[in-house]
Amino acid sequence: MQGVAFFDYHDCWNSFSKRKRDIDSHALEEGSMKMMQSSYDFLPDCLKPCLLYMGLFPKGYEIPVSDLLKWWIAEEFVPNIGTLEQEETSMSSLSDLVSRNLVVVSKTRANGDMKCCIILYQSLTHLRYLAIFVKAFHFKWVSHLVHLQTLGVCSSYIMMSPAIWKLEKLRHVDINEFPIRWEDGERVKFEETADVVLHNLKTLGMCSMSVADMTPKFWNKFPNLEQLRLHIDEFGDVPYYSV
Repeated sequence: MQGVAFFDYHDCWNSFSKRKRDIDSHALEEGSMKMMQSSYDFLPDCLKPCLLYMGLFPKGYEIPVSDLLKWWIAEEFVPNIGTLEQEETSMSSLSDLVSRNLVVVSKTRANGDMKCCIILYQSLTHLRYLAIFVKAFHFKWVSHLVHLQTLGVCSSYIMMSPAIWKLEKLRHVDINEFPIRWEDGERVKFEETADVVLHNLKTLGMCSMSVADMTPKFWNKFPNLEQLRLHIDEFGDVPYYSV
């Protein structure tokens, strides 16, 4: 009949089913993110850098256990109490991560020992809050945490990396003190890269930098910054810029 709109049950049900799947998928993702965040939060401090380090490997990559333990020792993630003790402590740390279902054993040796392992990628990528205390910290360890919003680091040695500026969801950065140093041409590359703008960043500190590096182009990368803790370690004869 002309001018009469018929109710299509199948179209309505399909539309409803699609919306329900979208809602269920979003709820499942939110639940997974909260579960992974909780799993990380309850990790002992000594295990957090070990897990972050493993996140540098590609998804599904089989990490040789013997090499991994040596890398952990070299990065000083385990106490320096003798070579034998360090190896045992490293293996104990890995076994702990496996028992917490954050790492899985992919290959074993004939005697049953772990040969290769795989990190459960989702255990890191969904982290929103990260607080870590470690002797030395490298920003590349967190460059893959695309959902990270709050980063807190206490370390005696900070290794800077441009990767930190690619975490678009960062809102708060609280580090005891980290130097902003540029290699030749690196600052210009950073300032001229149009897509490097942290719109969500609200608090930043403690930055240690020279006045020469405090250019308007640098601060324009953080248009919504509300709190800044700054340590100026070199004045020199440079123009004055307002922050």
